[in-house]
Amino acid sequence: MGARLFGKHLGSKPDNDNQPKAKAKANEIPLEHDERRTAPVIEKEVGKGWYCLITVPQGEYRCQDALSEAGVPSYVPTETYWERRRKGRDLCLTELQRPMFRGYVFAHLPHPEWRTDAAGVEYPVLPDAWGPTIKPRHQPSSPAGVLSCLGNNGYPVPMPIRYIAADGKPGGIAPMADEEREGWFDERKRQSLIAFREARTAEALRLASLPAVAKGDRIQITEGPFAGATGTADNDNDGRGRFRILTSVFGGMALMEVSLEAVENLDRPMRAAPIALRRA
Repeated sequence: MGARLFGKHLGSKPDNDNQPKAKAKANEIPLEHDERRTAPVIEKEVGKGWYCLITVPQGEYRCQDALSEAGVPSYVPTETYWERRRKGRDLCLTELQRPMFRGYVFAHLPHPEWRTDAAGVEYPVLPDAWGPTIKPRHQPSSPAGVLSCLGNNGYPVPMPIRYIAADGKPGGIAPMADEEREGWFDERKRQSLIAFREARTAEALRLASLPAVAKGDRIQITEGPFAGATGTADNDNDGRGRFRILTSVFGGMALMEVSLEAVENLDRPMRAAPIALRRA
């Protein structure tokens, strides 16, 4: 279906009443597994799209639960944070979650059917799957708490799943869900991810400052009559891109001079691959 259906989360149980896990730190109350909200895997499906619904104030999760019970996959971008809350006489650090965009829920729904009336004017007709999102008469909102749907001239318009922004970064709700699953919206995981990214960037800069081949690197010849032979670099590559390699030839050790174009550095890549870094 392109997304995972969540279970029933009505929010009747306060977050600070969760029981700490066995490995939890002292005075810390993490979220229970069945209460934790995670991002679904958002994929493109023929005949369906992800529509942005506007909900009643503070009704994002209630709307998501109602849509899930009706069989409609939905997604609420969620950030995880820690806050000190009182539990009995103790002041505990409690793990909580909250919507990133207040008042918005993404729902996976069929595209409207366009029909033509007697005057030749086209108009959209919403399929039955839109039932939980339609506002009944004399009621301020739908059963799921939906006030309206983002669109153009009153017609629902699906949100872009993936696109490349002007600065080259990926955009859309699919990359956002991917980053949430990786932990970029988690207060604690985000810190370790940023530290890992900085360490990886520093290592990439260090390797870029080194010569393509340094003395002691393991080298494999890729071209010529000795292709496939491996050995050890005897010196750094010079300005002409040549260096000496000590390798086994005809049962003995020999020192030969080769060029960078004819070898592959087994200790580190000679042609640095682009490093894909998630935005912070």
